[in-house]
Amino acid sequence: MRKISDFLGKPLISLANASFEGTIIGVLCERRLKTVEYLNILVKNDTLDERKFITVRNVKNIADDAVTISNNLCIKTENDVDYAKYCADPVGCKVYSAAGELLGHISDIYLSDTAKEITALIVDGAEIPPTAVASASSEIVVLYADGAKPVRKSAPRKVKKPSENATVELLTAEAAPMAEAAPAATDNALPDVEPFSAEPQAVTLAEVITAPAPAVMPTRLLGNYRFLLGRVVTQNIYDVRKQLIIKAGSLVTAETVLAAHKNNKLIELTLHSKA
Repeated sequence: MRKISDFLGKPLISLANASFEGTIIGVLCERRLKTVEYLNILVKNDTLDERKFITVRNVKNIADDAVTISNNLCIKTENDVDYAKYCADPVGCKVYSAAGELLGHISDIYLSDTAKEITALIVDGAEIPPTAVASASSEIVVLYADGAKPVRKSAPRKVKKPSENATVELLTAEAAPMAEAAPAATDNALPDVEPFSAEPQAVTLAEVITAPAPAVMPTRLLGNYRFLLGRVVTQNIYDVRKQLIIKAGSLVTAETVLAAHKNNKLIELTLHSKA
């Protein structure tokens, strides 16, 4: 397993260029110390020392004497890296709990072997997972109170329960959509239906709960063909046996719609009726 200390203080060598690229002096980490993004390289010049950076993934080998990369094309300058996005050199930082207790100092950081992910922070010999980090800077690292980010629970929905005496509006049979019942093939008589009303009925919630279900429920077609109610039939409508089922000049009612539906004459009733 890789450690930050495996890099620090070692020269960086480009294999393809056979060149010494500088000395690794630090790292740039993600703000919550989940990953190590760059190695910080100090390049000494005759006039002015220069800092450069290379990602951990570009490292080819780590030996006792040097760290190697394939070539120097992956090296970035200071102008290519935004310092504000990273936590620089967390090794040596003080670590505090959320309650303000000093837990120690970061002595090293473990990395995964094949990637840049941080697997643990070494704080005075103890391993702390990066998930415990609440915030971090180049000076201080703060841990969550219980060692992990708290999970926010969604607030329960407050549903006001109506009282049993509260009034509600029920749709009458004219507007309530119900399942259609298959009509008898040999019976032309209309089923008994309750009178239809366009006005809603105000009843108490207790009455709704305790009211028995009616034996015959109005069909969904009354809602779909409600526009026919009140029209005048313009010509006689007969069933398949040529028997008169709807008389010309009659007013279309709910019973008229039910009769037309029973004999598959709803389209004919629509075409031969007017407001």
